[in-house]
Amino acid sequence: MITVVAGGDSFIFGAELQDQINGAPSLSTYPALLAKEIDAEYVCAAMSGNSNSAIARMVMNACEQRLDQNLFVFV
Repeated sequence: MITVVAGGDSFIFGAELQDQINGAPSLSTYPALLAKEIDAEYVCAAMSGNSNSAIARMVMNACEQRLDQNLFVFV
């Protein structure tokens, strides 16, 4: 199975979308919909206001936790 790891800022997190509530990322963003379309696990490594270095670190941390999986990284 493939795991989609998406890193970014509020655009990838889906900060202003209707289904983004209680600090959980939206499942209506492009990478979330892509993961659903290809029947993959979705991991959101994004937060609103992230800088480039924070995005890189969050994506690397998410990937390191899943070394045994097939990863598709979306940044």
